Amino acid sequence: YISRKSSYQKKRKSYKIMNKILEFEFLRGIAAFYVFFHHTLFQFNIVEKNSLFGKLFSFGQEAVMLFFLLSGYVIALSLIKKDYSFSEYLKHRFLRIYPILLFVMIVSIILKFLTNDLNIDFYSFIINLLMLQDIGSLKPGTFAEPFLGNSPLWSLSYEWWFYMIFFVHFMFYKKIFNNISFLYYSGFVFSILGLLSYFFFYNQISLIIMYYYIWLSGAIICIIFINKLPNKKHLIIKVLALYFSIIIIYFLLFVLNQETSSIGVHPLLELRHYITSFIFLIIALFYTKYFYIKLKNNLFYQRLLSLGIKPASISFGVYVIHYPIMNFFLTYNEKWGGEINESIGFILTFIFTLILSYIAEIKIYGKLYIKFIKRERVIK
Repeated sequence: YISRKSSYQKKRKSYKIMNKILEFEFLRGIAAFYVFFHHTLFQFNIVEKNSLFGKLFSFGQEAVMLFFLLSGYVIALSLIKKDYSFSEYLKHRFLRIYPILLFVMIVSIILKFLTNDLNIDFYSFIINLLMLQDIGSLKPGTFAEPFLGNSPLWSLSYEWWFYMIFFVHFMFYKKIFNNISFLYYSGFVFSILGLLSYFFFYNQISLIIMYYYIWLSGAIICIIFINKLPNKKHLIIKVLALYFSIIIIYFLLFVLNQETSSIGVHPLLELRHYITSFIFLIIALFYTKYFYIKLKNNLFYQRLLSLGIKPASISFGVYVIHYPIMNFFLTYNEKWGGEINESIGFILTFIFTLILSYIAEIKIYGKLYIKFIKRERVIK
């Protein structure tokens, strides 16, 4: 028992050295596969949406908000641990996103071609490369749809620009102001400006800016905890108070004076995102204060978290690749008279998602990481 406990503690320590947190890896893996099941279980009619089990898998948008919060925390941790130049930071972020994005685009083109359904919109292709895509049927003012209908790509545009905005934001904080209040007040004002500009003119850029505080709140919590800032409780309350203010302002501007048809489309969709992320933050802070210290050295807890390491290693791939694979089998059935049983289609989607995610994450990104990042660190 002591030997096993020691091995899990060593594993936790090694993950911290790599700027990875076991709890975050576990959540990342769970969230990615949750989104997979959120789409496939309903599309293949494995589960009825109105059933109790179906309702448990009806929160795909919430899983994306969890990604945003985790990403904010992890990127902030990375910038605290290492003094990046912008070119170095850009290279790391580019290698993490674009090779897998291009791989997914190629897979999507091939699958569409095989079903005689290939119709490439080059404007949409360019907009996706510029990371300015979103789902127009859910939010007004979007510039273009995700490439070839791969709807999970909508969140990549936000993620990419959060990376870019935060680097500049963090450098101002670190090198000029050196005050955590600058981060949350300026981030709050920035997101409010995005919200107001979106109110007067629906557009994708304003959407990204108004969502920034969601991602930023994860980053600020990281900075508060890692730097062990005094008056931690007071600072966290301020961050949450500003967040709650954004929710109120959004509600007054968009929800109170507009017709609302569904919680899955504008204006309730954005409100749902804000509220969900706020609740996640409260849960995370409550868990950290009352449970984390008691559980972190518990053997069962460590074992449970370790189960999420392998799924997390391909989670990004699973998230962006599963949708075109799912659509391929659905389209195949529709065009060729339902020759594939829906359950078989679901199983095949799962298998090919795992295979292609492994190729994207381990083979493609893994080799690029060793060649351009890990080797560079060893040389330095």
